Amino acid sequence: MARGTGMIERMLADLSGLSRKESIELFIRWMEKADKALKTGAFIGWMQFENDAKLKMTLFISWMTVERINPRFLQQICTKASALVVTEGFASRDSSKIEGWMEQAFEKDMTLTPSEVARMARKKFRMPQRMLFFLKKLARTIKERIRLRRRKSGNPSEVQNKDAFSVTKKLLAEGTYSMGSPLAETKKGECRKRFDQPGLPGILDENPSLTSTRRIEDYEALVAPYRSLLAGVSSLEVLDELLRLLYEEGDVPSVVGWRGKTADVEYMNLREQKHFLEILQAISLYDHTYNVLKAALDIARDILRGRHDLLFPSVITAAIAHDIGKIASLWRSSAIRRRNHEAVSAAKLEDMLASHGNDPFKKGVAGAIRRHHSGADNEDTVSRIIMDADARAREYEITSADPAFTVKPMAEWLDLTRFAEIILPSINELGYKNRRLVWKAMSFDGIIYCIPEYVRSVLKALAFEKKMLDYRLVRQSFKSDNRAVLNEVSGLLSKNGFLAYEIKKGNFGLRFLFQSNIAGVTSQSLYAIPIKAELFSIESSEIEKRKIDYLKTIVSVRPTGLHF
Repeated sequence: MARGTGMIERMLADLSGLSRKESIELFIRWMEKADKALKTGAFIGWMQFENDAKLKMTLFISWMTVERINPRFLQQICTKASALVVTEGFASRDSSKIEGWMEQAFEKDMTLTPSEVARMARKKFRMPQRMLFFLKKLARTIKERIRLRRRKSGNPSEVQNKDAFSVTKKLLAEGTYSMGSPLAETKKGECRKRFDQPGLPGILDENPSLTSTRRIEDYEALVAPYRSLLAGVSSLEVLDELLRLLYEEGDVPSVVGWRGKTADVEYMNLREQKHFLEILQAISLYDHTYNVLKAALDIARDILRGRHDLLFPSVITAAIAHDIGKIASLWRSSAIRRRNHEAVSAAKLEDMLASHGNDPFKKGVAGAIRRHHSGADNEDTVSRIIMDADARAREYEITSADPAFTVKPMAEWLDLTRFAEIILPSINELGYKNRRLVWKAMSFDGIIYCIPEYVRSVLKALAFEKKMLDYRLVRQSFKSDNRAVLNEVSGLLSKNGFLAYEIKKGNFGLRFLFQSNIAGVTSQSLYAIPIKAELFSIESSEIEKRKIDYLKTIVSVRPTGLHF
């Protein structure tokens, strides 16, 4: 008879004569009728002591298939299974000790966040870093259990905060927090006094860090003047939920990397500039969201000037929710196919707003969130505000962490001589892209034709070299930003007399037709920025000598009249 080993063998010891398959089927039917506590206990014991890995897998899959009707229990068992695998059995021996310790920690101070308790537990029990996600999930469950128990007992607020400074923090910890409830007058006065101070270029006064420096009152101080407007569009309850989510899980990095097979757009924009990436990954999502909210309100007050106050609820909600998709639990649980953080954030907010019935509000805010890393139409005011606020927040975060970088207009830092020096080695050089020969800059008849994408990359390198921060050059996925910086450099070239053709205002280049003398080779039509050869410290004849292969066959270059 084929039989298992370890605990399974003991369980099935009286089933002599049955095959392994028959024994497993009988065991599953027995487990179906058992209560949850017995199932969980048997499961943990079996996972710890069973040595037959193949039997483990077979039985686990078969049993979980039967348990599909009970998704909550299924999720609990799968979590325990993953913990057992990751910790090589640690959770099976000591999970009850961890749960008891966490419960004592929350009973002592309910203002602690699940993330804080999870980190404390990991340190106390000497668990590996990879167990932190499991511990956070366990801590959230335990804290919610204590909340419910206290509500039922009718005594939800006897926990004393050792800091004793925050009425709001206590309410938030107890699950009774609401944006609609006024704070204690003394505390509210303190908060307002604390934030009535001049800000730096539209942002904060303090350096942010991964260990969040901002408190829930900081958010309230910004939102308080707009409570009546927010109540009018039925979004106060949603803000309560968003702030709770950020409060409990917002200590994650504000820039996320690869998520399975999906590359985050913001991460892809930053990966070429590792210095900036490292700085921004050290900023917590909680602090970054505050930075964006403050910047968004500053921008909105400046451009709306009281004419469109009804847009403020959309701006506030979009700013607070714009990056919640970076929270691991939301990203993993999202059912959408394209799981970048913008899409996950928008989908989560739409779920939150589904019962409020204000479809135009929901559609506008969700759209602004979806587009905040891909660009937006200028007519979409909320999208534009969130995009600009995100960039302004990032500029402040970087310059705060590294004061060597400064933010100045391009006209003040762009050195055209150095700009030409960087371009010079690439003139008339051929390279391969997608198995095709391409060029970045080529000369013809005293004019250097530069591909716009290459000019942008030169500006990016030059800005970093000069320790200048223009976030439009960092977030390269934005078409509007790309166009803006190219318009500026084209305007500066024209102003200094180095632009070879007259280009219409609001455009940066022309489409040119490059004609080859090789029979059968079609003319190549490309957008380019035409720069006079005088800008470059080399004779035109010397530049022409560099031409090889296809570039030697170009006999004419003429504009088609299309501006770009």
